[in-house]
Amino acid sequence: MLDAKLSCRDEAREYFSKKGLTFKDMTEPDIIVLKYILEYVIRISPQYYWRGIDNCEIVTNMDGGLSFAQITGFSEYFSKREVITFHGDDAYISFSGASDKNNIIPVVQAFKLWCDVISSCKNSTSASDDVFIDELINCWYGS
Repeated sequence: MLDAKLSCRDEAREYFSKKGLTFKDMTEPDIIVLKYILEYVIRISPQYYWRGIDNCEIVTNMDGGLSFAQITGFSEYFSKREVITFHGDDAYISFSGASDKNNIIPVVQAFKLWCDVISSCKNSTSASDDVFIDELINCWYGS
């Protein structure tokens, strides 16, 4: 179901760009969607040390665009550890700096899924209220 090949932080940033996403396009609702996708992927991946998401801090600028966002997670032996951070100063996205190459996998998998969903929604011409749900289902299970 999830693609284990995309496991590197740089590949995740590249995937974000290839999907046509940019930092300036991100909104608070986009980050909230990422939080819930991360929570889901982490919960269905018990072989990794992550156990859930414990905080999502979002700072927007005057025009409603994203200035900074950080999602933190927990395990049995730590809390409030960085999962994903969007740095507004340089439009840099950092991924779980404390995770090794194995434990970063569910974070990057969730991020990739989120990129698929968000890029599909932003490029959709449909006015349906169900666009997000339809795109999430299509990205997760295939068309």
